[in-house]
Amino acid sequence: MQSYTIRHMTEEEATAFITDAVQPSASPTLSSTEMAALVELAKDIDEYGVTPYEEDGTDNTNWNATWNMNRAINKGWKMKAAKAAGSYDLSDASLRMQRSQVMKACLDMAKLYPVCESIQTPPAAQVYDPVYLNRFEPVD
Repeated sequence: MQSYTIRHMTEEEATAFITDAVQPSASPTLSSTEMAALVELAKDIDEYGVTPYEEDGTDNTNWNATWNMNRAINKGWKMKAAKAAGSYDLSDASLRMQRSQVMKACLDMAKLYPVCESIQTPPAAQVYDPVYLNRFEPVD
């Protein structure tokens, strides 16, 4: 498995990369707000050790755009899994629907993007939703 840390990519390119990997419009869907939070989560310390944010949470103008794509994509698939957690299986004599497989498939996708953490947590990610965007949770 490859870890995707990409340097010198615009925010628009990072958004497109994450969108392509997470497929937010496929069920279970992710909102534009959730996708924006994933893009913020992808921001990482650059090759010179400069963080994307100043201590007061404002953008650091000295930061060379560097993105931890695995962190954002892994979290995106876990968010989709959380949305599918309430799914249940149905069956009768002629029909069998295994909705619970959606959650497992989402978690399997998350495992394809192993997370290697840096020490920088984007302030926007901290504020957005600590349940979904807790960067320090263990990765299976």
